[in-house]
Amino acid sequence: MKVHHLPCPALFSSTKEKSINEVKKIALIYGTYEAVRDNNVSKETYDYLMKIYKHILENYKDKYEIEFVAHYIDELSAFKKDFPNEELRYSYDSKDYLDIYGKYDLVIGHRVHGIGMSASLGVPGIMIAHDMRSETVDGFLASKISVGEDIEKSIKLFEDKIVNIKESHMKLLEHKKKFKKVFLDLLQENITI
Repeated sequence: MKVHHLPCPALFSSTKEKSINEVKKIALIYGTYEAVRDNNVSKETYDYLMKIYKHILENYKDKYEIEFVAHYIDELSAFKKDFPNEELRYSYDSKDYLDIYGKYDLVIGHRVHGIGMSASLGVPGIMIAHDMRSETVDGFLASKISVGEDIEKSIKLFEDKIVNIKESHMKLLEHKKKFKKVFLDLLQENITI
């Protein structure tokens, strides 16, 4: 049996794709170390998220509409302490995330499947890489910022992503189309009815 290294199938989680010509609305994926195990981040990751998100809010909120997205209920009360005046999108049901992420032109955060669902919609992402699962976003053509990376360097990547958003968006749609065909061809070859 041949082995194939392919993107995570979350790349195909949406049948619809949005059109992006410029960045108007940005999602920041919220996380906290105070959530339960396996739904939390380390204190180091949390501190870095706070540092970069506060920098983005302070310096870009007058240029872009910025909202937060939470994936877990334990994050809600912590979010209100950290960002009492900011907008948060949350649903207990993951099927709602396609509608939620479909509102944005750029998504930044630490959750692989938030970046993946966004990619499926054609929305480029920037992964705050905090563990080995972060490599998964290579299959979503997401940029990566490592926890602890110099803020100026991270913000430069963020600014470059905004400037090149249409190109990133178009590459992402082509990438999805290409790998959808690869997946379907492999299924066709290997499934017998």
